[in-house]
Amino acid sequence: MKNQGVWVTRIIMLAIFIFVVAYMGYHVVSALSVPIRTNTAVLYKTEETAALSGLIARDEAVFELPSGLMEFRVAEGERVAQNQVIAVTYSDSSAMRIHDEIRRLEARLEQLEYVESHSTVAASVSELEQSIQQNLISVMSSASSGHIRQLREEALELKAALFRREYAFGNLTDLSEAISELDLRLKSVQLQVSGIESYVVSPAAGLFSPRTDGLEARLSPSSMDKLPSEELKEILKKPASIRNTGKGKLVYGIDWYLITELDENITPSVGGTSDLRFSDGHELCMRVYSSEKQNDDTQRVIFSCSEELVRVISSRWISGELILSRSEGIRVPKEAIRSDEEGVFVYCAVISQVKRKPVSIIHEVDRDNYYLVEYNPGSTANLLPGDEMIVAGKDLYDGKILG
Repeated sequence: MKNQGVWVTRIIMLAIFIFVVAYMGYHVVSALSVPIRTNTAVLYKTEETAALSGLIARDEAVFELPSGLMEFRVAEGERVAQNQVIAVTYSDSSAMRIHDEIRRLEARLEQLEYVESHSTVAASVSELEQSIQQNLISVMSSASSGHIRQLREEALELKAALFRREYAFGNLTDLSEAISELDLRLKSVQLQVSGIESYVVSPAAGLFSPRTDGLEARLSPSSMDKLPSEELKEILKKPASIRNTGKGKLVYGIDWYLITELDENITPSVGGTSDLRFSDGHELCMRVYSSEKQNDDTQRVIFSCSEELVRVISSRWISGELILSRSEGIRVPKEAIRSDEEGVFVYCAVISQVKRKPVSIIHEVDRDNYYLVEYNPGSTANLLPGDEMIVAGKDLYDGKILG
């Protein structure tokens, strides 16, 4: 019985020893095999901006337009020559309708004649489709950039391509016959012409607009820097409507100006350039024309630009933001950043192995809890977009194999 008791005691002690070893081994293995957590590195852009609102100044002159039924022959923003017809006035609405019909028939006849002159060379349907797409892209480009005269020519090319496609499918069975019929119709309508009272001609060369706001003389390049700060603020608070007022205007030159007041701490340097983003999302690089301190810790800043005058030809009030700085780098969570005597770095998981990659911090973004670090696309040793950064893990070191 005594021997049996000894064996029972030994078995119990061995079981306890095995349990302790197993327990400790489990926790050691668990500690060594804690799974890592990663975050993908992405290229990121940040901006620092300041809101602004201001007035546009141009070199422009107002002239009277006649009253009554009037039809403009040029588009807003189109460049006109001195004594060029910009509008006609009619005695009654029927006369206006007749002249509308004449212009419609003339445009149709011009298109068909253009098609006839280009239809001697056979074109496949695929070639016509490609031509239509190219013409459409050109029309959209000219429309967005404000090239009015070029837009008209490209629109004619697009219409002609559409007619050629229609002709290729056989919808115009006899092009010459269609042209003859259209020509007879046009001559018949022309016999009814009457009712034009006068032609309105441009008093000078420039960009034409039928809309005015009464501030053309007050906000000219020669007087804009003399506008009192109180008056500038008052005009900005109560913008007048830009409308058809029985007057038209001509804008001279290519330069236009934006007058605003900014905090003196963010004033850009005169002679330099600044990027502005307007409320419609359009961005433009403008030159800092002048800067003058005001009495209320603000700075009167005037920006100038010699591009896209057509875009703002009828605008007076404009709002947006001044882009003070732009940064581009790789977004790195703060918990991924490590440092030692050799510098700042991150650990990345590269093909089941830990790889140390040095980083240079550009700036810290506290609100989002991350850093922006320098992006060097020419070096594979540095952090690159797409790298898997290790943000959590134990006992990490360069070259460690990940299980």
